[in-house]
Amino acid sequence: VSDDVAKQVLTDTYHTISGRKCEVRIPKRTEPERKLFVGRLPRGTDEKDLSDYFSTYGALADVYIPKPHRGFAFITFEKGEDAEIVLKQKHFLKDVPINVTLPDPPAKKQKFGEPEYGDRGMKPFGGYRQESSSY
Repeated sequence: VSDDVAKQVLTDTYHTISGRKCEVRIPKRTEPERKLFVGRLPRGTDEKDLSDYFSTYGALADVYIPKPHRGFAFITFEKGEDAEIVLKQKHFLKDVPINVTLPDPPAKKQKFGEPEYGDRGMKPFGGYRQESSSY
């Protein structure tokens, strides 16, 4: 597709494809992810340890280790390209292998009393619905 055709498509707000109205937009995120999850951290690892190690790959915007220490952290590079390079390699911190991945989006929290797998005939606290019986 030529640039002129792409520009024309984007200038028209709505299009019709097979009789259905659709909207064409540029994706919101076109740049690589900058934030990474770092797991299996050795005990005693602090922000300076992570900063010293990962800054060799590029400038860091943030290093975060939750307190109390739970063995993981998040690092954010200033450039997504640096994070992509980090993802392609194996890493060791204090001679211990660590996991570096993209962070998972936060899970949707289940509301109290809400069935775990949707309403499939189950009670909110497990078990199956039963017709009430009188004793």
